[in-house]
Amino acid sequence: MYKLHKPIIIIFSMLISLAAMGQDDIRFFKAAGTPVNPKVKATWNKYYTYAGIENLCKNLEKAYPHLVKAGSAGKSYEGRDILTLTVTNHDNQEPSHKPGYYIDGNIHSNEIQGTEMALYAAWYMAEMYNENEFIRELLDDKVFYIIPTINPDARENFMHEANTGSSPRSGMAPRDDDRDGLVDEDGFDDINNDGVISMMRRRDPFGQYKDDPSDHRQMIRVQDGEKGEYEMLGYEGIDNDGVLTKWAGKSIVGELKKKYKVPVFLENDSAIAG
Repeated sequence: MYKLHKPIIIIFSMLISLAAMGQDDIRFFKAAGTPVNPKVKATWNKYYTYAGIENLCKNLEKAYPHLVKAGSAGKSYEGRDILTLTVTNHDNQEPSHKPGYYIDGNIHSNEIQGTEMALYAAWYMAEMYNENEFIRELLDDKVFYIIPTINPDARENFMHEANTGSSPRSGMAPRDDDRDGLVDEDGFDDINNDGVISMMRRRDPFGQYKDDPSDHRQMIRVQDGEKGEYEMLGYEGIDNDGVLTKWAGKSIVGELKKKYKVPVFLENDSAIAG
């Protein structure tokens, strides 16, 4: 049986006492690299709505007017401000005369965590300016231009409406997907009736894709110097709203034949899904 010597017992007791002190005196066990008592209360275990982003930006400017200026880079399609934060020591020099660093997040609306990373960067630098010498030198000499979300409309839609993990991805402005002069009027079609909206492919001697040997339902890109079999056309659907364009349906085949002056081999001379 091992015996505990008195010095070891004394040291162990001191550590327990110090740990107890740390619970009461937050200055003793200060968390490394983070503000102990932030002026702006922020939570980083959640995603912020647009209202939450806007509120945090305003609170940072209010708490640190000499370090943070909140603004807008313009309006989104649905009328929301593209919120901006200019983070630097605004008192010692004109920001436009300093080297700048640009940060943005959430270009794709379903990749929402970029917004919190951008907000955290602004919050951390403002809160740590008076506590960390490196941060102080950084903001004295440099300026950070931060846009927390490039895509506020689709972010709100992704958070509040029924969506998949990948929709919506781009903005909310209507698009003429089938190039007939109308917008968002002609949705996808389940051409092969398999219950899934999948990508369409077409046989093409100049294609960049081939069958995946392990699963013929999907395509893989060919390697350099390798001959492809297919080109990808996008999600399956037909221009069935009664308005046709030269790029709709079989007319694509004619354009390719004229352009390359070679036969384009298709299954039943039309696009196939799968």
